[in-house]
Amino acid sequence: MAIKTTDASNQRILALDLSITCTGWAASLPNSDTVTGTKSFIAPKNAVPAIRFSLFSNWLEVLLEKLAPSAVVIEAAACRQQGQAQDALIGLRVLTMSACAVRAIPVTDIYPTTLKRLATGAHDADKDAMKARAAELFSFYDPVLDVGGDEADALLLLHVFKNCRDELDAVKVRGKETKAKKRLSTAKKSRITKQTATALNPPKIATETAKKRIPICLCYKVEKHGHDEGCKVAQKEYKKRGKREKAMAA
Repeated sequence: MAIKTTDASNQRILALDLSITCTGWAASLPNSDTVTGTKSFIAPKNAVPAIRFSLFSNWLEVLLEKLAPSAVVIEAAACRQQGQAQDALIGLRVLTMSACAVRAIPVTDIYPTTLKRLATGAHDADKDAMKARAAELFSFYDPVLDVGGDEADALLLLHVFKNCRDELDAVKVRGKETKAKKRLSTAKKSRITKQTATALNPPKIATETAKKRIPICLCYKVEKHGHDEGCKVAQKEYKKRGKREKAMAA
């Protein structure tokens, strides 16, 4: 797969594959060197489970101070994750964004499918394919030592962020367009629902007899003529019926 290259040789970029069990990280330095590693934040035995967030926060503070990155890129949480795994990822994301916000460091998140597609050409690439691609791009990377593939994900996050900026911007634009279409569709459905509710609950008519007959008549008209035309036909009949009821009452 051909990848368009964008010069980012003078930037310090930190990539994080967030995970409680094993967070992978990779950083590019101005001299074109790349440093990587992994870190586990599993709580010690008999310790409060939330201590893992404190461990992560302390480790991240030290890493940011040491590397002083100009940008941070993280892997977005996958929708399929649920329960404690999802809660843990949300906690790590919040801590990362908070630490970066204090230092005015921009944070970019890349969804797993986007990362896989831009890195390997396949949006459903497995761990072995990701590790093989990382080994192809970075000669120092050893896939045998990286059992969980966390270091590979961090390296590919770094690679995609540095070399596929145009593609990432295009993904963001398409995402905004999709969200706008969903909002428009939701608003349209809400408007139709409101119109239908108004049609099926017509205004009160003078007599009790008319009140009993009109909803049935309206449902029939809507079913026969469609929503808009049925409402118009029914409204005309309401007026005629109202006049007849008044004339009879007089």
